[in-house]
Amino acid sequence: MKSYNNWSPNHSFIVPGDFGVTSETGQTDLVIYDESSGNGGIFDVWGQGNLNYVGPYIQNHHWSLITSSFEVVPQITSFSPWSGAVGTPVTIKGKNLNGTDRVQVGVTSYYQGDNVAFNVSSSTAVTLIMPDDPGAFAVTTPAGRDESSGTFSVYIPPPMVTVPNVVGTYLAVAEQTLQQVGLRVGAISGATGSVLVVASQSPGAGASVKSGTPVNLVVKAVQTGYRSVTLTNNLPTGDSVYIYLYDEANGIWTIENNGNLVSYWTSLTVAVTSLATYDLYAVDPNLCYYPDPADSTCVPWQWQFAGNPQGSAVAVAMN
Repeated sequence: MKSYNNWSPNHSFIVPGDFGVTSETGQTDLVIYDESSGNGGIFDVWGQGNLNYVGPYIQNHHWSLITSSFEVVPQITSFSPWSGAVGTPVTIKGKNLNGTDRVQVGVTSYYQGDNVAFNVSSSTAVTLIMPDDPGAFAVTTPAGRDESSGTFSVYIPPPMVTVPNVVGTYLAVAEQTLQQVGLRVGAISGATGSVLVVASQSPGAGASVKSGTPVNLVVKAVQTGYRSVTLTNNLPTGDSVYIYLYDEANGIWTIENNGNLVSYWTSLTVAVTSLATYDLYAVDPNLCYYPDPADSTCVPWQWQFAGNPQGSAVAVAMN
């Protein structure tokens, strides 16, 4: 406690700011005591000690000015960042923040806000992790409460989605497939034509990306869509062959004719049920040890077409 004795004002009142008390800890009560009459008046000191209240009438007598221990109300000067996703670390900056016992977020003109966990870093900084609660901040200490003038904007990041496989599908079907999961078609390159099928994509199938991410496509022109293809084995060698159907969209190999050989000059009809690109392979077992479409030496004949359950039938001769 400090005492200032034998100090008489020139007037019957003290003008705010005439007497300064410097403090780093908080609000001070100034007690002006008239020793002649035994009367006293209390003056509040805010901030760094400027009087902000004109006290009672004081006689021009011998008196004492006493300062007691004090606390200063908290003051928020700024915060950063101003916006972010849920979970963003936020630092509230200001003065007299030591002793903070409550921090509230989502403060509005009609709502006091929600309590949030926080950490007092110093007398000038308080940190917290931002919840899903946009609005202003409020800091409370034993000396008082202050609200930020600005507000924090919470944005929700786009969800993560898995890129579907669109390779082997019609371009129009690929666009619909991507839109259904929240993605979009990006750059399209490759062939031109009336019937285009996706040959490759980037990002690839199975990749985890943010919703709205563009998927770049390379397309190729293919035969008009068919609901079925009838193959006739007209190979000049007269060999029997295995017929494989490859679904590019799903990466599935299927051996036709129930796994049996298709003899020379015999026909086989292959039906399709989806809008995709197909590859038909005729594998001559005399050219390799076992039927394996992945082995290029076992594929003397190949034909590619675009499937369409509503399309037409086509006859193809393996010459």
